[in-house]
Amino acid sequence: TEDDMLIKLGRELSVPVEEFARTAEASKISEGELNVRYEWLKVPMMQMNDCESLREQVKAWEENYLSLPITEWNKHYYLRELEWTRKMLDIAEEGGDFDLTVPMQMITVGNDFAFAFVPFELLTLPGERIEELFKAAGFDPASIFVCGYSNSVNGYLAPPEEFEVGGYEVACAAHWYMISQTCPESAPAVVNWFAEQIRTL
Repeated sequence: TEDDMLIKLGRELSVPVEEFARTAEASKISEGELNVRYEWLKVPMMQMNDCESLREQVKAWEENYLSLPITEWNKHYYLRELEWTRKMLDIAEEGGDFDLTVPMQMITVGNDFAFAFVPFELLTLPGERIEELFKAAGFDPASIFVCGYSNSVNGYLAPPEEFEVGGYEVACAAHWYMISQTCPESAPAVVNWFAEQIRTL
């Protein structure tokens, strides 16, 4: 059954972590100063202000959704796209702001440990850029922890390089979260926040 499969896969994920936690030995103790930064950051997102185009998209998604029988496997996909496009149209008609305001957090312990808490699912390049900032500030790479899904989750944080490729991470994932899509300026805004915090340590 599905429940049995979830239990099996859950164990495959958790057992190695539990084993590591049981056998790991403390290798470093820090007496450095604890520094905590927490701030709400406005992250630029794609602006979708063409109401007429959005209305046409809503109509197309409605037609696609209503044309399929209830048993059609991808009917839910059309419904999701319809709901997301309607929400974007509502924001556009109200003259609203598509940008996101998200909680950003950073914790350092002296120059011994650094934790970057990012309220997105990180792709590799933004994560590496955050890590490079800490390394340049003198932190040991083994003591830098860049943590996605932190404090809130707002879809993928795609780097500017990915936008010419497109795909799920760049565009589609935001539709599941019912938020506006990221834009090429989104990831740099998050990375730059950490750069500014590190500069003022």
